[in-house]
Amino acid sequence: MLEELLVKVVLLVLSVGLPYLFSKVGKYIGSNTKNIENGILRSLAYTAVQFVRQRLDGYSDNAKLDEAINFVMKEANKKGLKVDRDEIEKIIEASLRDFKDALGKFPKESK
Repeated sequence: MLEELLVKVVLLVLSVGLPYLFSKVGKYIGSNTKNIENGILRSLAYTAVQFVRQRLDGYSDNAKLDEAINFVMKEANKKGLKVDRDEIEKIIEASLRDFKDALGKFPKESK
């Protein structure tokens, strides 16, 4: 009698607790995955900004932006990340601001 009651209580706790636990674990994994994806995109954008600033000196700002966006989209697709052009443009613009801020902190070298 006591064993049957104990089994019913354990089954009740498991039937309520396990779905809750799985939902929490799923949300945790999903948020961490998004953070990792954002980190990869920021890294790609920073690399694109550096490349464009060094290699496309005589090009217009729009041409530089297009080249950087194309690079990030191509590399993100290789890694299986699904992103749209607007999202990448915002990340590149943020990387460019960070890059310019970092350059402003260092004195210009005299030749």
